[in-house]
Formats: sequence, C-alpha cells, structure tokens
Amino acid sequence: LETVDIREVENKLNTIEDQKTRSDIMNLAQKLRHDGIQQGIQQGIQIGKQQGIEIGEQRGERRGEQRGIQIGEQRGIEIGAQRGARQGTLLANRNTLTFILTKRFGALDPQQIQTIEQATAEQLTSAIEHALDAAAVEEVLGQLRTTVD
Repeated sequence: LETVDIREVENKLNTIEDQKTRSDIMNLAQKLRHDGIQQGIQQGIQIGKQQGIEIGEQRGERRGEQRGIQIGEQRGIEIGAQRGARQGTLLANRNTLTFILTKRFGALDPQQIQTIEQATAEQLTSAIEHALDAAAVEEVLGQLRTTVD
C-alpha cells in the first residue's frame, strides 16, 4: 500500500506559487483525500481478511474437534460393542459348558473350572459339542486342556 507522506504534501503546498488558484489547492486536497480513503479501504480489507481467517480457523478447529469427538465416540461404541460381544460369547460358552458338565457329571472341582476359564470361545464351542456325547467329564476337559496348552 502506498502511504501519504506529510512532508511531501507540505512541499507541494509550499511550491504552490501565489498565482495558483484556490481550485488548484482544492484539487490537490481532493486527491490527497481520495488517496487517503483508498489507503484506508485497503488497510481495512487487509485487516478484515486477517480477522476473517482467524475466526474461520477458530470455528474450523471447534468444528473439527466436535467432529473428532463424534467420530471417536462412535468408534469407541463400535469397538466396545465388538469387545462386549466377544466377552459375552466367551462368558456364555463358559456358562454353557459348565452347566452341561455339571448336569451330566455332577459338581466340578476348582481345577476343572480353571481349565474352562482358560479356554477361548472357539475352544469352548467345540467342548460344548463334545460334552453332549462324552462318557466322562475328563474326556471333555482333557481335550480342552490339550487345545489350551
């Protein structure tokens, strides 16, 4: 932006000879006023742009944070649901196997319960199927121990 130098204006006014008319002085004043207004407009635009950028960045950050929180919450819910489903399946399989073995063969000892608790959901599913036809509890848990180890 071009700035108006006061000394330059003073020099121009001092160089105006006495024979210059009032209209020449008015024309110069009008030009200086116009130049000052244009300079002010340009500075105002520049300041406005900068403030607009800052406000936009702040709003964008807030929106981004909010969107990030929403995505994080959603992803957390999905992961939690998946883990919950896996845990639920594992617990259900443990309970089912324990129920079948207890109904078929009587109370289980702590070591037998520990064997069941160490097995995965998939291993327990296989053991449940085997427990339906097994002749003894150790037949099922023996097979389970070999797949757990």
